[in-house]
Amino acid sequence: MSTHGNRRKVAVWDVWPDDAAPPTPWSFDPRDGAVQGPLELGSFVGGGLHLQLARGQTGLLARNHTVRATWFEGSHLLRVGNDSGQISPDGRLFMIATDTALTCRWGETVPPEAAGRPDAPRGSCTFHIVAPTLFYDVFLRHAETTGEAFIRRLLGTLLQARLEERLADPAEAMFPPRLLPANLTPADLAGGWNEMGVALTALTCDRTGAARGPEASRPAGQPAPARVK
Repeated sequence: MSTHGNRRKVAVWDVWPDDAAPPTPWSFDPRDGAVQGPLELGSFVGGGLHLQLARGQTGLLARNHTVRATWFEGSHLLRVGNDSGQISPDGRLFMIATDTALTCRWGETVPPEAAGRPDAPRGSCTFHIVAPTLFYDVFLRHAETTGEAFIRRLLGTLLQARLEERLADPAEAMFPPRLLPANLTPADLAGGWNEMGVALTALTCDRTGAARGPEASRPAGQPAPARVK
């Protein structure tokens, strides 16, 4: 059963023609990460794919840097060719897993003002893809062949920029201990990721400077003083 389209979902039972090359089995390989592809469909003209997706996996058909179709959990027969009802050979197939973590490093690109500081913060963060089509539009649309390693580095750089913005916010300056990177949680930097099709699910810091001021000795779990407006 195949499901075509992003908004309009139409279930179609495909009968494979006798004169066509048998479909090539294709499935998600967990060893290859959360983002797999692109697979050039031109290699399957006259035949096609038997796409098998498990729960949490999404197949995206991209043409001309636009997602043209999506497939979700299930078994799908994709006929590739130039006839009506077939998938164009110039299409590219991506497979994305929403339950596979994208673990990144942040702080590896040290800002100029932190150059030479041995206590410059850095750490790890974990993202999950929550909206595959939106994720494609943001990260893959004009860089389809960059690979997952590039996406991880980019996410780490974006997290670092978000962290620096938060720490530099004058409105938060009266609470330095709470805003030290080691004390931040994903909820502190949650805003805006959904617009990129991802969610920040874990944040750790493995290097940070010492806390400053009297608030540094505040016991863990004790709330910060109320903010004066």
